[in-house]
Amino acid sequence: MALKDILEMSSGKKKKIGVSEERIEPVKETIRQYVSYWREYPDMFIDFL
Repeated sequence: MALKDILEMSSGKKKKIGVSEERIEPVKETIRQYVSYWREYPDMFIDFL
C-alpha cells in the first residue's frame, strides 16, 4: 500500500486538509506496520519516498 492509498482512505467527497485524530485513527494500524518495517529496513524507507 502506497502513501497515496493511505491518504485516499478518508471518507467523504470533500477534500479535507490537515491532520486530525479522526483522520489518523482509521489508518493507525497501517501506519504502525509501515514504521515497524522501516525501522527494520531503513533503506526501504528511502526507496518508498
